[in-house]
Amino acid sequence: MGKFDVESEAAQAAATATRERMKAIITSPEAVGREELAKHLAFNTDFSPLEARLLLSKSPISAAGATQHARLLPGVDADQSLQPLEESASASWKSVAEKLNDEAKAGRRGFVMPIVSH
Repeated sequence: MGKFDVESEAAQAAATATRERMKAIITSPEAVGREELAKHLAFNTDFSPLEARLLLSKSPISAAGATQHARLLPGVDADQSLQPLEESASASWKSVAEKLNDEAKAGRRGFVMPIVSH
């Protein structure tokens, strides 16, 4: 395998990863009703699909998009679709902070993490 073959394979892998990232953002449930923002996030930023989905879920749906969202995703609240994911992440970080604080209180010197509360 020559130098150009390796570079070509790396370029192909990067292009495939980029296409998969864009597709994941544009076709996510959170993109329904927010298509223009989804396209912007996919094509003009380096946000991961998860970051883009979280941002989309916090963005308002257009009037036309609300109708489309209700038709395509009946029973799914567009503003709450990632709430379980956010709650899980928040609980995980709270657990980490509590463990670090417990270690600090037990006399471990050095790093002290502030108590996280919501």
